[in-house]
Amino acid sequence: MDRTSLSHRDCRQQREYLDAVAAQVNDRFLLADVGTDGRALADGGAVFLHRETQLPFHLILPEPFVFGMTDTDLGNLKQLFAGQFEPHVDPASSEGEFHCAASEIETFRPASVRRISHPLLVARLPLLGSQMAQLLPGYAIGDENEQEEFAHYPAAVGFAEATAACKRLGCRLPTEVEWEYLCRAGTETLFLWGDSLPWDETGEDAPWLDGWLRQECADQAALTANGFGLQCLMGAEWCQDPYTEGHAAEAPTRPGFRVAKAGGGASYPGWQVYEWLWCLPTWRHAIPESFTSEAIRQLLEIDHHTPAARPVFEVMLDT
Repeated sequence: MDRTSLSHRDCRQQREYLDAVAAQVNDRFLLADVGTDGRALADGGAVFLHRETQLPFHLILPEPFVFGMTDTDLGNLKQLFAGQFEPHVDPASSEGEFHCAASEIETFRPASVRRISHPLLVARLPLLGSQMAQLLPGYAIGDENEQEEFAHYPAAVGFAEATAACKRLGCRLPTEVEWEYLCRAGTETLFLWGDSLPWDETGEDAPWLDGWLRQECADQAALTANGFGLQCLMGAEWCQDPYTEGHAAEAPTRPGFRVAKAGGGASYPGWQVYEWLWCLPTWRHAIPESFTSEAIRQLLEIDHHTPAARPVFEVMLDT
């Protein structure tokens, strides 16, 4: 089942599809909402609640998309360089200067058309500090003075803690391909908001930028959702993949490092001059597994080959 085929199904078939999904995940999730916010089912409009935690997850269907930085993206990036920054090839450049080595950009390439293999239930938000403290005994939200302040911010954890939290809830971390698909939500521009820098004509942050980059999640209405209904996407988030030096099949792996995506919101609004780059859906970081600095967005695969679900899924897929 993909987004295009679901959008052309009648209401009865769509409901049968959702009931099949709900039956498959009934031990962990409850179907709670079907498009009441005006979002189509094919665009994350079906919301499931995790039974234990009541965390909302969106049902997201697979569709082909372009993974990685395209030649067009690279051209737009170079135009932004010429207009705003003088790029440096030395990653140890002084504080406040923009730096992005050409070799680093090449790790976002080559671009290729990909398609995730299964429908997914995806957490609307990354796990927050208060939620992480309940899930994993011993997890501390900063020092005593910071606990209340950071309770509603994404939990910053190491890779082992991230995988343990996912396992605790019967979920897993996304792959890099999945994360980029989920972030883009059908967009093809350099950033989620377009191909321009996130500043107004005075050089100040554009007013709408706060909704994309805000990390304080107590007021979800203040957070901008992407086309799939996902929020708070610009904090650095773990992926399950070992880090490779590019997207080519033969690219070498960097032992002990994992991929993390995004990060432009991690220090917002106290940005350094280069951190807008970390809002690129294609941006990727090589993060040591031991670093306790990345957030967790959980997901669950929907298996359409189980005996109970297969008859309905086959009808929906015209097989």
